[in-house]
Amino acid sequence: MRRSQATYFGGQSEIDGSQLFSNDSTNWLGLIDEEHDNFRAADAASDHARLIYALAIIAQHKEQYEKANVLFLESLSDFRELGNKRGIAECLAGIAGLAAVLGALVWALPLTSAAEALITSFGAAWWPADRVEFERTVELLQEGIDEDEFARLWAVGQAMSMGQAIDYALGERA
Repeated sequence: MRRSQATYFGGQSEIDGSQLFSNDSTNWLGLIDEEHDNFRAADAASDHARLIYALAIIAQHKEQYEKANVLFLESLSDFRELGNKRGIAECLAGIAGLAAVLGALVWALPLTSAAEALITSFGAAWWPADRVEFERTVELLQEGIDEDEFARLWAVGQAMSMGQAIDYALGERA
């Protein structure tokens, strides 16, 4: 049973991104809500964390901000437990992007920068879909924060360790 669950939900985590953002994405959110416990029981932790992260982005795009926040934090926790630095960086960037959309630009900027520093610290780059989200966040931040303050806050984030960035993400948002 566990192997068949892992195979099924592993396949769900590899769904074409265009399907996840289609009109049918509400059905995907509902499916995952219904099958959440089964997914965890399948012992497919990495696939689960990845799928929850994707659902957080979908929720954000659907302006379901509270749900997006819960999902980003759950995925961050899962990736942290797995020691998955890429996943952690993606979640930090997602949390920062959500905060920026909600107007917490000054709070979001150091976290955005820390996410970028983390992903490059091990020689990686953003996956194409994550690059789009990241650039959208940076553009929003650049539009709302003057150049000198932007540079100062960017440097703050670049100096954060992974642990500091996670603690910052879990802390109070200004």
